[in-house]
Amino acid sequence: DISSNLSQIKFFFPDIKEIDDIIINIFSDIYKKIGWNVQKSHKEILLRSVVLTTLGLSNNEKVLEEAKKRFDIYLRTKELDPDLKLAVYFMVAYSGSKEQYEQLKNLYIESNLQEEKIRLLSSLGKFRQKEVITEFLNFILSDNVRYQDVTTAISSVANNYYGLDLTWNFFKENYKEFERRFGHGHSMPNIIKAICSRFSSLEKLNEVKEFFLENNPKNAKRAIQQSLEAIKINYNFVKNNEKTLQEWLKTHQNIFK
Repeated sequence: DISSNLSQIKFFFPDIKEIDDIIINIFSDIYKKIGWNVQKSHKEILLRSVVLTTLGLSNNEKVLEEAKKRFDIYLRTKELDPDLKLAVYFMVAYSGSKEQYEQLKNLYIESNLQEEKIRLLSSLGKFRQKEVITEFLNFILSDNVRYQDVTTAISSVANNYYGLDLTWNFFKENYKEFERRFGHGHSMPNIIKAICSRFSSLEKLNEVKEFFLENNPKNAKRAIQQSLEAIKINYNFVKNNEKTLQEWLKTHQNIFK
Protein backbone atom coordinates (compact mmCIF):
# COMPACT_ATOMS: atom_id res chain seq x y z
CA ASP A 1 0.00 0.00 0.00
CA ILE A 2 1.03 3.62 -0.42
CA SER A 3 1.82 4.13 3.26
CA SER A 4 4.21 1.16 3.38
CA ASN A 5 5.86 2.15 0.10
CA LEU A 6 6.43 5.71 1.23
CA SER A 7 7.77 4.48 4.56
CA GLN A 8 10.22 2.27 2.69
CA ILE A 9 11.38 5.19 0.56
CA LYS A 10 11.81 7.30 3.69
CA PHE A 11 13.86 4.51 5.32
CA PHE A 12 16.25 4.22 2.39
CA PHE A 13 16.57 7.98 1.82
CA PRO A 14 16.67 9.40 5.37
CA ASP A 15 18.51 12.57 4.35
CA ILE A 16 15.79 13.67 1.91
CA LYS A 17 13.56 15.56 4.35
CA GLU A 18 11.07 16.56 1.65
CA ILE A 19 9.69 13.03 1.76
CA ASP A 20 7.96 13.95 5.01
CA ASP A 21 6.29 16.88 3.25
CA ILE A 22 5.01 14.55 0.53
CA ILE A 23 3.61 12.06 3.05
CA ILE A 24 1.93 14.77 5.12
CA ASN A 25 0.41 16.32 2.01
CA ILE A 26 -0.99 13.00 0.79
CA PHE A 27 -2.51 11.96 4.11
CA SER A 28 -3.66 15.32 5.50
CA ASP A 29 -6.95 15.40 3.60
CA ILE A 30 -7.84 11.91 4.84
CA TYR A 31 -6.89 12.96 8.36
CA LYS A 32 -9.26 15.93 8.17
CA LYS A 33 -12.12 13.54 7.37
CA ILE A 34 -11.48 10.81 9.95
CA GLY A 35 -9.28 12.52 12.57
CA TRP A 36 -9.30 10.81 15.94
CA ASN A 37 -13.03 10.07 15.84
CA VAL A 38 -14.34 6.61 16.68
CA GLN A 39 -14.86 4.59 13.50
CA LYS A 40 -17.48 1.88 13.06
CA SER A 41 -16.33 -0.34 10.22
CA HIS A 42 -13.21 -2.50 10.32
CA LYS A 43 -11.83 -0.78 7.22
CA GLU A 44 -12.30 2.67 8.75
CA ILE A 45 -10.62 1.56 11.97
CA LEU A 46 -7.60 0.27 10.04
CA LEU A 47 -7.50 3.38 7.86
CA ARG A 48 -7.53 5.68 10.87
CA SER A 49 -4.65 3.80 12.48
CA VAL A 50 -2.58 3.87 9.29
CA VAL A 51 -3.22 7.56 8.65
CA LEU A 52 -2.44 8.64 12.22
CA THR A 53 0.72 6.54 12.46
CA THR A 54 1.97 7.58 9.03
CA LEU A 55 1.49 11.26 9.77
CA GLY A 56 3.03 10.98 13.22
CA LEU A 57 6.12 9.13 11.99
CA SER A 58 6.44 11.82 9.30
CA ASN A 59 6.79 14.48 12.00
CA ASN A 60 3.33 16.01 11.83
CA GLU A 61 3.47 18.01 15.05
CA LYS A 62 -0.31 18.26 15.59
CA VAL A 63 -0.76 14.51 15.39
CA LEU A 64 2.24 13.86 17.63
CA GLU A 65 0.99 16.34 20.23
CA GLU A 66 -2.48 14.78 20.25
CA ALA A 67 -0.99 11.31 20.66
CA LYS A 68 1.11 12.49 23.61
CA LYS A 69 -1.96 14.16 25.16
CA ARG A 70 -4.04 10.99 24.88
CA PHE A 71 -1.21 8.87 26.25
CA ASP A 72 -0.83 11.10 29.31
CA ILE A 73 -4.57 10.85 29.94
CA TYR A 74 -4.34 7.07 29.58
CA LEU A 75 -1.59 6.88 32.21
CA ARG A 76 -3.89 8.67 34.67
CA THR A 77 -7.26 7.14 33.79
CA LYS A 78 -6.50 3.92 31.83
CA GLU A 79 -8.99 5.17 29.23
CA LEU A 80 -7.95 4.90 25.58
CA ASP A 81 -9.74 3.46 22.56
CA PRO A 82 -8.11 0.01 22.09
CA ASP A 83 -8.07 0.58 18.32
CA LEU A 84 -5.90 3.67 18.87
CA LYS A 85 -3.41 2.12 21.25
CA LEU A 86 -0.82 0.94 18.73
CA ALA A 87 -0.83 4.27 16.86
CA VAL A 88 -0.56 6.25 20.10
CA TYR A 89 2.20 4.03 21.50
CA PHE A 90 4.19 4.25 18.25
CA MET A 91 4.01 8.05 18.15
CA VAL A 92 4.77 8.49 21.84
CA ALA A 93 7.90 6.38 21.38
CA TYR A 94 8.94 8.09 18.13
CA SER A 95 8.64 11.57 19.65
CA GLY A 96 9.56 10.56 23.18
CA SER A 97 12.62 10.26 25.40
CA LYS A 98 13.80 8.15 28.34
CA GLU A 99 10.75 9.18 30.39
CA GLN A 100 8.31 7.80 27.82
CA TYR A 101 10.47 4.71 27.39
CA GLU A 102 10.15 3.92 31.08
CA GLN A 103 6.40 4.52 30.97
CA LEU A 104 5.88 2.18 28.01
CA LYS A 105 8.23 -0.42 29.46
CA ASN A 106 6.36 -0.41 32.76
CA LEU A 107 3.05 -0.81 30.96
CA TYR A 108 4.56 -3.80 29.16
CA ILE A 109 5.79 -5.41 32.38
CA GLU A 110 2.49 -4.80 34.19
CA SER A 111 0.21 -6.04 31.41
CA ASN A 112 -1.21 -9.56 31.58
CA LEU A 113 -2.67 -9.45 28.06
CA GLN A 114 -0.44 -10.88 25.34
CA GLU A 115 -2.00 -8.70 22.63
CA GLU A 116 -1.20 -5.60 24.68
CA LYS A 117 2.32 -6.82 25.38
CA ILE A 118 2.99 -7.24 21.64
CA ARG A 119 1.68 -3.72 20.95
CA LEU A 120 3.97 -2.28 23.60
CA LEU A 121 6.95 -4.39 22.58
CA SER A 122 6.60 -3.25 18.97
CA SER A 123 6.32 0.36 20.09
CA LEU A 124 9.38 0.25 22.33
CA GLY A 125 11.52 -0.21 19.23
CA LYS A 126 10.51 3.17 17.78
CA PHE A 127 12.60 5.50 19.93
CA ARG A 128 15.33 7.52 18.24
CA GLN A 129 17.87 8.07 21.03
CA LYS A 130 20.91 5.79 20.98
CA GLU A 131 20.93 5.25 24.74
CA VAL A 132 17.23 4.37 24.83
CA ILE A 133 17.53 1.95 21.90
CA THR A 134 20.55 0.32 23.51
CA GLU A 135 18.68 -0.11 26.79
CA PHE A 136 15.73 -1.68 24.98
CA LEU A 137 17.98 -4.12 23.10
CA ASN A 138 19.33 -5.35 26.43
CA PHE A 139 15.78 -5.55 27.77
CA ILE A 140 14.83 -7.81 24.86
CA LEU A 141 17.20 -10.51 26.12
CA SER A 142 16.00 -10.19 29.71
CA ASP A 143 13.56 -12.53 31.42
CA ASN A 144 10.81 -9.94 30.83
CA VAL A 145 10.48 -10.88 27.15
CA ARG A 146 9.18 -14.28 26.14
CA TYR A 147 11.37 -16.42 23.88
CA GLN A 148 8.78 -16.37 21.09
CA ASP A 149 8.44 -12.55 21.22
CA VAL A 150 12.12 -11.71 20.70
CA THR A 151 11.83 -11.69 16.90
CA THR A 152 8.98 -9.18 17.09
CA ALA A 153 11.04 -6.90 19.31
CA ILE A 154 14.20 -7.18 17.21
CA SER A 155 12.22 -6.53 14.02
CA SER A 156 10.73 -3.39 15.52
CA VAL A 157 14.15 -1.88 16.24
CA ALA A 158 15.67 -3.04 12.95
CA ASN A 159 12.80 -1.38 11.05
CA ASN A 160 13.70 1.85 12.80
CA TYR A 161 16.32 3.79 10.81
CA TYR A 162 17.87 5.02 14.07
CA GLY A 163 18.07 1.49 15.45
CA LEU A 164 19.24 -0.68 12.56
CA ASP A 165 23.01 -0.35 13.03
CA LEU A 166 22.65 -0.58 16.80
CA THR A 167 20.63 -3.79 16.42
CA TRP A 168 23.21 -5.33 14.11
CA ASN A 169 26.07 -4.45 16.46
CA PHE A 170 24.09 -5.79 19.42
CA PHE A 171 23.46 -9.05 17.56
CA LYS A 172 27.15 -9.44 16.73
CA GLU A 173 28.28 -8.62 20.27
CA ASN A 174 25.77 -11.07 21.74
CA TYR A 175 25.94 -13.66 19.00
CA LYS A 176 26.84 -16.55 21.29
CA GLU A 177 23.80 -15.81 23.44
CA PHE A 178 21.52 -15.58 20.39
CA GLU A 179 22.93 -18.86 19.11
CA ARG A 180 22.48 -20.54 22.49
CA ARG A 181 18.86 -19.46 22.75
CA PHE A 182 17.66 -19.57 19.16
CA GLY A 183 20.23 -21.58 17.18
CA HIS A 184 18.11 -24.73 16.96
CA GLY A 185 14.75 -23.29 15.94
CA HIS A 186 13.12 -20.97 13.44
CA SER A 187 13.76 -17.80 15.41
CA MET A 188 17.42 -17.39 14.40
CA PRO A 189 16.70 -17.27 10.64
CA ASN A 190 13.89 -14.79 11.25
CA ILE A 191 16.09 -12.59 13.45
CA ILE A 192 18.89 -12.59 10.85
CA LYS A 193 16.49 -11.60 8.06
CA ALA A 194 14.79 -8.96 10.21
CA ILE A 195 18.12 -7.22 10.74
CA CYS A 196 20.29 -7.85 7.70
CA SER A 197 17.69 -7.51 4.95
CA ARG A 198 17.26 -3.82 5.85
CA PHE A 199 20.79 -2.81 4.86
CA SER A 200 21.41 -1.06 1.56
CA SER A 201 25.17 -0.54 1.17
CA LEU A 202 28.00 -2.62 -0.27
CA GLU A 203 29.90 -2.03 2.95
CA LYS A 204 27.19 -3.78 4.94
CA LEU A 205 26.87 -6.49 2.31
CA ASN A 206 30.53 -7.40 2.79
CA GLU A 207 30.29 -7.03 6.56
CA VAL A 208 27.33 -9.40 6.81
CA LYS A 209 28.96 -11.87 4.43
CA GLU A 210 32.22 -11.91 6.40
CA PHE A 211 30.46 -12.23 9.75
CA PHE A 212 28.54 -15.32 8.71
CA LEU A 213 31.60 -16.88 7.13
CA GLU A 214 33.14 -16.79 10.60
CA ASN A 215 29.88 -17.65 12.38
CA ASN A 216 27.71 -20.35 10.86
CA PRO A 217 24.37 -20.64 12.69
CA LYS A 218 22.46 -23.86 12.17
CA ASN A 219 19.29 -23.75 10.06
CA ALA A 220 20.08 -20.20 8.88
CA LYS A 221 21.93 -20.75 5.60
CA ARG A 222 18.92 -19.83 3.48
CA ALA A 223 18.10 -16.80 5.67
CA ILE A 224 21.65 -15.52 5.22
CA GLN A 225 21.46 -15.97 1.44
CA GLN A 226 18.09 -14.21 1.31
CA SER A 227 19.44 -11.35 3.41
CA LEU A 228 22.48 -10.89 1.18
CA GLU A 229 20.22 -10.85 -1.87
CA ALA A 230 17.94 -8.30 -0.20
CA ILE A 231 20.90 -6.03 0.54
CA LYS A 232 21.91 -6.16 -3.13
CA ILE A 233 18.37 -5.26 -4.19
CA ASN A 234 18.23 -2.41 -1.68
CA TYR A 235 21.63 -1.14 -2.80
CA ASN A 236 20.58 -1.08 -6.45
CA PHE A 237 17.30 0.60 -5.56
CA VAL A 238 19.09 3.42 -3.74
CA LYS A 239 21.81 3.76 -6.38
CA ASN A 240 19.34 3.85 -9.28
CA ASN A 241 16.78 6.16 -7.70
CA GLU A 242 18.47 8.62 -5.34
CA LYS A 243 19.53 11.15 -7.97
CA THR A 244 16.23 10.84 -9.85
CA LEU A 245 14.24 11.36 -6.66
CA GLN A 246 16.27 14.41 -5.66
CA GLU A 247 15.87 15.96 -9.11
CA TRP A 248 12.13 15.28 -9.15
CA LEU A 249 11.69 16.85 -5.74
CA LYS A 250 13.67 19.88 -6.83
CA THR A 251 11.43 20.46 -9.87
CA HIS A 252 8.22 19.78 -7.94
CA GLN A 253 9.08 21.46 -4.64
CA ASN A 254 6.01 23.70 -4.68
CA ILE A 255 3.50 20.88 -5.06
CA PHE A 256 3.80 19.59 -1.51
CA LYS A 257 3.94 22.85 0.39
